[in-house]
Amino acid sequence: MVIQLWKRKNYNKTKYNLYLRYRANQNKAKVESLKLWEWIRPQNDIQKNHNEEVRVSCKEIVRRAKDDLENNRSSIKLEEPKTYQFKNLFYEFSNINNTNAVFDFIKQIDEQVETISIKKINQKLLESLKNKIEERIRSKDIKGSTASKYWNNFKSVLINLNKLKLCKYPKTRGITYVDEKKPVKVFYDREIEKIKSSNTKKNILRDPFLFSCYTGTKLKIIEHLKWGNIKRNTDKIYFVDIIYGNKKYIIPFKKEIRKLLGRRKTDENYIFKLIKSKKNMSKEFYKLLKDSNVDTSKKYSDAINTFVMKT
Repeated sequence: MVIQLWKRKNYNKTKYNLYLRYRANQNKAKVESLKLWEWIRPQNDIQKNHNEEVRVSCKEIVRRAKDDLENNRSSIKLEEPKTYQFKNLFYEFSNINNTNAVFDFIKQIDEQVETISIKKINQKLLESLKNKIEERIRSKDIKGSTASKYWNNFKSVLINLNKLKLCKYPKTRGITYVDEKKPVKVFYDREIEKIKSSNTKKNILRDPFLFSCYTGTKLKIIEHLKWGNIKRNTDKIYFVDIIYGNKKYIIPFKKEIRKLLGRRKTDENYIFKLIKSKKNMSKEFYKLLKDSNVDTSKKYSDAINTFVMKT
């Protein structure tokens, strides 16, 4: 019997998780987690020392395992039912972050995955699971995008098990579904007037949102707007002049819209002071709509749709 030290990258590919693998032949093996890990690319002395300590420990663990096996102080059962149950191996060697959600999703599709042996993972089973998922999508029991994501995550774990030579991986196609287009939402004139006239001036998204409705400027650009980006030509037409990413944007707007920007400051000052957290930004926009008695199911991005529909 061969005793090997196995390394497997974690999900973020920053560390190696370490395992001890007992292999009698290509078809019979047992893998045990050492509950140890090492840095893939140590960045400092602390990480390098950690790796060195782990290397010494692993060397001793392998030596003892070989010695115990050779002197009959331990025995390895290569086909323990619990070890080779698919569910146990799926959880033990999962390389995804949402293991519970993915396994529960597959179990809802076919309950037999709860109890089957790893040997039952074959082309027929995977095709059956795939067909059942697609049928559930067609009957609108589940969303196609969610199902496709979970299916791909499920296959990622199977590929990992295959690399460990714990199961076969019959190549199976991705989930096929027709992506339903969400209806385009816009803000009506009466809703925009409600937001303008209601007591929401203290809401930091009020003026940026109105600016988006009137100019079609996306929030990601508005976040980077400085006073140096606001210019006026010889015809007294105001416009935004900004480079964002690798693209230059020229966005004209009327004199009335200029009032939303407030009093001019130095060129390096940001025009709008916006929250950095996207989660808090969403909460702030929801509050803006609620306080204005406007449909709260709409999103900030619908301001762009509003501009497009009016031009």
